[in-house]
Amino acid sequence: MCMATDPTPFLRGLYHLIPPDRIAHILDVTGRQSRRVRRIPADATARLVVALGLFADLPVPQVWRRLHPGTDDPDPVSSAFCQARDRLGVPPLRRLFEEVARPMGTHQTVGAGYRGWRLMGLDGTTLDLPDTPDNARVFGRPGTARAAGAFPQLRLLALCELGTRAICGLSIKPGRRGEQVMAGPLVDRLGPGMLLLWDRGFFGYPLAERVLRTGAHLLARVPAHAILTPTRRLPDGSYLAALYPSPADRAAGRRGLEVRVIEYTHDDPGRPGCGARTRLLTDLLSPDDLPAADAPVVYHERWEQEKNQADCPSSRGWVSARRTGYHRGDGAAGTGRVVSRPARRRTRRTRMSAPARRLAPPRA
Repeated sequence: MCMATDPTPFLRGLYHLIPPDRIAHILDVTGRQSRRVRRIPADATARLVVALGLFADLPVPQVWRRLHPGTDDPDPVSSAFCQARDRLGVPPLRRLFEEVARPMGTHQTVGAGYRGWRLMGLDGTTLDLPDTPDNARVFGRPGTARAAGAFPQLRLLALCELGTRAICGLSIKPGRRGEQVMAGPLVDRLGPGMLLLWDRGFFGYPLAERVLRTGAHLLARVPAHAILTPTRRLPDGSYLAALYPSPADRAAGRRGLEVRVIEYTHDDPGRPGCGARTRLLTDLLSPDDLPAADAPVVYHERWEQEKNQADCPSSRGWVSARRTGYHRGDGAAGTGRVVSRPARRRTRRTRMSAPARRLAPPRA
């Protein structure tokens, strides 16, 4: 956020989303409430950490002043902020995120749904961290057989409501951790009435079956190497196939998960993959529920999450110590960033849905 931006609407959104009684309850449950009068009490510290995500371009003392504009008291010294955040620790911030992170779109939110299903996205990215011994120990460094990378790196995986870009679930692990391994607990946060979109990196029977067990539906891109043999052609050009847990199950024709495959091409020379075949997979077997011509346009909504990552208060994939507020202790790095997301999404304008792209007819 630009320093010149009027902070009033952002602070109103913050207090509406996270009222004082919510913070007080979380501090009581986690045992982190202040036990004596302090210059920076625990509740003010929690709100400060969230506000750091709103005012990512400002130093901590200036963020403090925006949260306390009506006081003539001098600002706490820098060491007081560090000590207050160490006292607060990780549990209250994690609990706060878990309570606040949820879908926020309504039936009036443009782009939040398709035919009554709430559009959700699952995607990940990697971020470089400050080169400290604690970060290197907790998150590790990328590298090759010849040398380790210059900076520690984390992998961030997020479940996002695409219409509002609201983060509904988040996993932060060492950069070497695979996204499919991290995705399971986030998938479990889905439920009936949701349509999940994901990229080809998540393709596979275990994760797809786990999505369907939640009652949600799936629309996913299929990698080029995936074997999906047509079992029945449908009038709209799509076809039914089966997704199997293993090659042995495919050979025996057992334990298959029936899916529908939609193939399409696009004819825009300005976009990558012009003329190339793209395959989408869905458990919506009837073209009446998801016409083949609609599927690529709906899938394009996944880019709302890509834009969300681009909006993160970091530059060139770098997470600064100021923004996340690294604490001492395992896993504390990144907690401030996790909790700052609910406040950012609350005050974000409603995004318009992506325009329909020029699509060639699905292949027969």
